[in-house]
Amino acid sequence: MRDHELERDPTYRGVWTSEDAYIHEQIAEHLPPFLLWLLACCDPAELRAGYTAGRLRLWSMPARRGHVHVFESSDG
Repeated sequence: MRDHELERDPTYRGVWTSEDAYIHEQIAEHLPPFLLWLLACCDPAELRAGYTAGRLRLWSMPARRGHVHVFESSDG
């Protein structure tokens, strides 16, 4: 699948270094700047579980230079 085809997919979220980096960015948008350090203290698996909370499905496929294309959809 080519990049321009991916961009038309409604579940496509973009290119990140990892799924964890995507989750961190999504959560960081809701934190005040003085609390951003908390994300570095969180267990990635627990953060993912809390982020998806049984309502979201998150997956990826390889992209260039060690990055991934991230996709996200409702689980239901």
